Formats: sequence, C-alpha cells, structure tokens
Amino acid sequence: MLSGLGAAGVFSLLLWPFARSLAEANGLTGAAIGLTLVQPALLTALAVFAGAKLAPRVGLGAPLIEAQLQGGEAGRVLRWQLPAAAAGGAFAGIVLIGYARLSGGIIENAAAMAPPLATRLLYGGVAEEVMMRWGLMTAAVWGLSTLSRGTAPPASAYWGGIVIAALLFAIGHLPALFLMDSAPNPTLLAAVLIGNSAPGIVFGWLYWRRGIEAAMLAHGFAHLVGWAAGA
Repeated sequence: MLSGLGAAGVFSLLLWPFARSLAEANGLTGAAIGLTLVQPALLTALAVFAGAKLAPRVGLGAPLIEAQLQGGEAGRVLRWQLPAAAAGGAFAGIVLIGYARLSGGIIENAAAMAPPLATRLLYGGVAEEVMMRWGLMTAAVWGLSTLSRGTAPPASAYWGGIVIAALLFAIGHLPALFLMDSAPNPTLLAAVLIGNSAPGIVFGWLYWRRGIEAAMLAHGFAHLVGWAAGA
C-alpha cells in the first residue's frame, strides 16, 4: 500500500507547472519530462523496501495500514492518530506560512514557483514521508540502535534518527535554492534550513509515537494550512 501511495505522490509532480517549465528550459519535452520522475520513484521504492525490512526491528510501523490489512479496528487507530497529527500539522503549517512570507519577500516570483495543492498533499504529505521517515529515519534509528547493548532501541536512537532525517531533508533543499540564487541571503539560507528541519522533527516524532500515517496526515495538513493562508 505504501508503494502505491508513494507512486501517486511522485506522479503528482507532473501537475507542477514550475517543475515542467524548468524541465522544458533544460531542453526536456514530452516523455523526457516523465523520465525526471525516475529518481524520486527509485528513492521511494528503496524507502518502502528499507522501511518494511527495518521498521519492525525497531518498533516503528504503519498501524493504520496494518489494521486495514489485518481486519483490525482501523477507525480506532485513526482516532488515536488524528489529534496528534492535527496538532503537529497546525504547528508545521504555521512554520510554513512564516517561511513562505520570508522567502516571498526575498525570492522574485516565489509565488509562481509554488506547487499546486494536489502535489503538496501527495508528494509532500505522502512521498516525502515515505522517503524521509519510513525509509531514511527508520534506517538511521536501526543503525543507531546497533550501538546499544540493550534489546530495545534507546530513546536517543529515535531522537537521533528524527534529527538526521530532518536535517538531511532541509539540506536537500539547498541545491534548488542555489539554483535560484548563487549567493542567497543568509537570512533566507537560515529560513530554508530551519523552515524545513523544524517540521521534519515534528513529523519524525509523530512517526515514532503514532505511526507513519500520523506523520503523513500532519505533513499534508501543514500544506493545507499553508495553502489556505495563501502561502
């Protein structure tokens, strides 16, 4: 199920006019634009595989999906996840609004670069969570847990995984920033790092405590809040 959700998120990039115009500006048209999805598709597939193998070993999981597949009480699981996801998403949404207001005042035509709501929800809320939390964070927690002598991963392993995934996600935005501005304003540079890592920490905590679906719901809700505010 995560594979299908992740694939939907990757294909939603085709709905982003700015991404298409950037590809066309680099000489890509038609089917060649579709090939640009190969990298995120492969990363998503790798993350699905890594998470499936390692998450059960470190006590992480997808309780809502598991309840649906096993005929459990999916409604009860969702009610357990929703309050924390809504709170985390609201916080992250406020961060995104502030980030958008700041970057919009520095980057020319920033609003025109914004992805449509469907891409924000499917790629941001689903595909990114599959890659960064289900795949990367799970692998980091597993790796850090091997350093412990205990049978269960210590809290420090989870927090380490949360921070590693959040920071790498934030750093991953820097190439796009430098593509738009070879010498970005230090304020904007800090905003990119903080504006992307802070929500990532929230989503990572939700994955740890409520399951990957809670992180997806929070991430999607954050984008919904930002979209409603015109960010």
